[in-house]
Amino acid sequence: MLEKIKNIKMTWLKVIIMALAFGAGTAAIALIPIFKGTSIYNIAVCFEFWFIPAVLIGINCKKPLEAALKVFVFFLISQPLVYLIQMPFSTLSAGDFLNYYKYWLVWTFLMLPGGVMVWLGTKKSWIGLLDAVVASAFLFFIEFPNHFSTLLKDGFPNQLLACIFILVEVVFIILIFAKEAKLRVIAFICAVLLCFGGLYVNKAHTLKTHTSSCNIGEGEYTVSYCDDGAEATVEGGKLTIFAKDDGNYSVKIKNTNGEELSFNYILKNDVVEIIEDE
Repeated sequence: MLEKIKNIKMTWLKVIIMALAFGAGTAAIALIPIFKGTSIYNIAVCFEFWFIPAVLIGINCKKPLEAALKVFVFFLISQPLVYLIQMPFSTLSAGDFLNYYKYWLVWTFLMLPGGVMVWLGTKKSWIGLLDAVVASAFLFFIEFPNHFSTLLKDGFPNQLLACIFILVEVVFIILIFAKEAKLRVIAFICAVLLCFGGLYVNKAHTLKTHTSSCNIGEGEYTVSYCDDGAEATVEGGKLTIFAKDDGNYSVKIKNTNGEELSFNYILKNDVVEIIEDE
């Protein structure tokens, strides 16, 4: 099957048809309300899915320049089409289009060297291994941790398909670019390490983002009450509170004289606020 995938006659007509189909299909998904917030909707806002056409086009070109240009043109057509089709049917304005597309435009131009690297990955084993590891790093450090966190936070099966898709995608990319058994073993070991590394970094970032402190003045205080779902500590004249999930949490601290102070820790969309009750 892998050999058939590597022997597709990738003409300019096929590239353009693919670009139009992917762009229009993505726009349709973005416009259908039932897909909002699902794994399928990710194609419109995340980039894990877009590795597939880039790889398929790049590995089926005969020359590196051809690979660079065809991958570049695919994204040059498909990405703006996603937004242009949405504009007449949604609240998406021209300003929104420019704001969103400038992000994808950077990636589009990066497809010029990217297409060359994809093509070289099928010719030189060490570049193929590099391609597989770099792709795994992108997927496991940027997309997978966020989807996995959503799965744990919002509950099964939210983003389950996205997580499975990325895992299968990494296996597919490794099998495509790492031809020799020893290179595949190395690539899979790197992928596993990158997966756990991405989850660890994401967790550390979440802890840092959702942790906030406020000064409480002099005196020795201890935490006398903390709502479930939050954690609070007092040290060095500071009250530090952390919570993983959005919500409004009540925290109380008491000093050696029995005086009590009450605080509300508010977490919403990664924005934290601590308010002392009067």
